Amino acid sequence: MTLKKAKNEEINAPVSGVYIALEHVDDQAFCSGVLGKGGAINPYEGTIYAPCDGMISVMADTHHAVGITSKAGVDILIHVGMNTVDLKGTYFTALVEEGQKVKRGDPLLQFDADGIKEAGYSIITPIVISNVDEFGELQIHFEEGMEVHTDQSLFTLKRE
Repeated sequence: MTLKKAKNEEINAPVSGVYIALEHVDDQAFCSGVLGKGGAINPYEGTIYAPCDGMISVMADTHHAVGITSKAGVDILIHVGMNTVDLKGTYFTALVEEGQKVKRGDPLLQFDADGIKEAGYSIITPIVISNVDEFGELQIHFEEGMEVHTDQSLFTLKRE
């Protein structure tokens, strides 16, 4: 895939739900920002959609997390739930595979939200940009508690 050096990159919400600031996520790796900058969504539904055009860079063996690299080179990690790797793929179905090209809005994976919650896990879904330092600024378009939908821009990355 040829990367385009776009000035700005719009990243849509990969799932509809309620926005949560990343620093309020109950997981040290996410809330500390060590995995990147971004936010989280408490999902209303059980499908994760491509937040931009790009290529699947990572599909976890347990299908609880997916990485996508946008055409402009933005690396996005979408991680469904907290500690859901421990479920070993139960409640998750991958709809894409590594190396696959995707368009904004394509379904990437499905999950059984009720099953995950009944198993004692949170479904809060962090969305982080792992290479945000390659861009000048990350603008977040939502505040804590606001409703967000998959057809809305969640973040804008601005190149300096």
